[in-house]
Parts: sequence; C-alpha cells; structure tokens
Amino acid sequence: MQILLIEDNPGDIRLLQEYLKEGSTCQFQIVQADRLSRGLERLAEACFDAVLLDLSLPDSQGLDTLVRLHEAVKGVPIVVLTGTEDEALGVQLIQAGAQDYLVKGQVTGHLLIRSIRHAAERKRAEEELQRTLGELRTLSRRLEVVREEERTRIARELHDELGMRMTCLKLDLSRLQSVIKDASRPKVAEMFRSMIEQVDATIAAVQGLVAELRPGVLDDLGLVAAIEWQCRDFERRSGIRCLLDSKQEDIPLDSARATAAFRICQEALTNVVRHAGAQEIRVHLDKLDGELLLEIHDDGQGILPEQDVDAMSLGLLGMRERASAVGGAFQIVGLPGQGTTVTLRVPCT
Repeated sequence: MQILLIEDNPGDIRLLQEYLKEGSTCQFQIVQADRLSRGLERLAEACFDAVLLDLSLPDSQGLDTLVRLHEAVKGVPIVVLTGTEDEALGVQLIQAGAQDYLVKGQVTGHLLIRSIRHAAERKRAEEELQRTLGELRTLSRRLEVVREEERTRIARELHDELGMRMTCLKLDLSRLQSVIKDASRPKVAEMFRSMIEQVDATIAAVQGLVAELRPGVLDDLGLVAAIEWQCRDFERRSGIRCLLDSKQEDIPLDSARATAAFRICQEALTNVVRHAGAQEIRVHLDKLDGELLLEIHDDGQGILPEQDVDAMSLGLLGMRERASAVGGAFQIVGLPGQGTTVTLRVPCT
C-alpha cells in the first residue's frame, strides 16, 4: 500500500515508519511530507491508498488541516493523528471527512495497521455505495422520462381514439333520435336523453383522464398557463382556495424542466389535501436571475422537521429527485400552525 505520511516531528515519523515496517506482512511504501502544502503537492504527483495526517503542522493547525486536505483529495482515505484524546474532537474529525483518528501516545503497530486497512476498506465501500446510488438515480430519472412519455402516449390515444368515438356516438344518437318516429313517445325520448347524458359524462371523464395524464396546455401554452389551469382544477376538485401569483405570461423552459416543475407543483398540492388541513394555497411563479422560481405556500398545520427528512416520505423524496434531475434546488419549510412553503428553483437554460 502506498501511504502518505504528513508529519513534521522526526521522532513520530521514525516510530510510525517502524510500526508499518515491522507489524505486518503487507508492504507499505511510505512517502513523507513535513507540511500540509508539501503533502498536497505529493498527492498531486502520485496516487496513494491512504494518508496519515498530523493536525499540528508548521503551515496548518487543528481541524482546518483536515478540512483543507479533505477538500483537495476526497477520494483518498485519511487517518488523523492527534496528540490529545478528545471525544468531541474525534466526532468533529469524522464529520469533517476523516475515516479514523488515533491518539499518538496510544498508537501501536497493530492498531495503526488495522486503522489504515479499515479506512481504505471503508472508503472503497463508500465509493461503491455512491456509485450504486448514482446508478439508481440515473435509472430513476430514465424511468420518469419513460413514464412521462407513456402518459403522453396514453393521453393522446384516449383523446384521439376513445374521445373521438364517443363524440361520434353522441352524434349518431342525436341523428337517430330525430329520424325515429317513436322518439316522440315519452319513454323512448327519455331513453335517448339518458343515453346522450351518459355519453356526455363519458366524454367528460375521458377529458379529465387526459388532462391528469398529460395536460395539453403544458405542451401547447407553456408552464405558466399549465400551472394556472392546475390551480383552477385543484380548487374545483378540492374546495380549497388556490391562487396563482405570476407577472410572467410565459417562462421559456425545455420540456424536461417544465414537466418537472408542473409535477412538483401537482405533488405539493396533493400533499396539502392529504396532510395540511389548509384553507388557502398561494402559488407564486416567477423568473429571477435566469432561474424559474416556484413557491407553493399553504396556511395549514405546517410540516414538522422530522417529516421533512423522513426517508419514507415518498412524495417529498420524489419532488427532490425531480428537482435534482433537472439541476434544480428543492426546499420545504414548515412551522406548526403557520403552514408550509415548498420552493423550487430551476435554471431556465
């Protein structure tokens, strides 16, 4: 294993080198640097399996030493060497990116070698986990694209096929009613009226399904018009007042970003019905500094912090993933009794 030792104390350097040479059958190749700046130079010149880092160096002291090193080489596991046993400092070191930390006066050869090996293994496991998460996100985004394409296809089929057929059926019934002599009889006339009403109801239901699957207004008139339609439709169905505030007639966005914003707004409104107990929702839509700004604020009970970070909140997770997929930023803030605000920012280009 290739080890970079960043340490300026000659006695500690000799001791650590002896530990690594004598305590293991594994071959450790040690490169030494007596300053953080020189350690960073060594890391730029060659690849290392791990870094042993002293926090007290001539050009850097304390936790900042680790922070600077970790920012420069996030792919290399770091084991910190510290002269004092401080549990609070140990927690800070781990949080700042160290894989492990050792107190100099308590170091043994076995402990040092085990720490280096475990640090390297943990770092490899973290990288594998991040790679897997990246693949899952890529798959999730692809599935979302496929789902949206399928919604569009089904909506088109419903509109073009079923909707058209129902309209033709209604016309045929109306013509049949006019040519059948018995249609003047009360019972026959009532049957025709009933059939036409059923056809009208079916046409309306098909139109509703088409709009829910993929509202044509989003593709035809843009995001602002689609959000306005969404607010009106939501208010009609839920009975909750929903007001749109937008000074923009249109905000040019590509299809992916417009769809993400529309679906996030849709999910946010759905969450209000399910959880908020709100009486009014205000949706703000604007373009600021080259970004789309979408805010949905309700006057309900307010989301709790633990609900915001709950991994099982699939609706919130879905909104975050949609925002991330198009390079946007998603935030949700709630105060008990003061409502909840969902904020989305997405680059327009």
